[in-house]
Amino acid sequence: MDHVEYVVAFSEPFDFWVWLGTTTDSEREALGGQPDLDERIRRLAEKRGLGDRYEGVTVESQETVDRDYAGHWFYRLR
Repeated sequence: MDHVEYVVAFSEPFDFWVWLGTTTDSEREALGGQPDLDERIRRLAEKRGLGDRYEGVTVESQETVDRDYAGHWFYRLR
């Protein structure tokens, strides 16, 4: 994993989604294929009092962003 993005709703209740970034598509598949990934992130959110706001996780690769979104995470996150 090479970076993390937090995407937060623009209006209340300000729920959020976690995006994990990898370098390659194969790394994305390996990380995204971990059956407990969502639960692990949910537990971390709960420890910080944000469990009820956490909506889920997406794993994406820089390789895909470069190929499909001209290298811009902004376009991928939209």
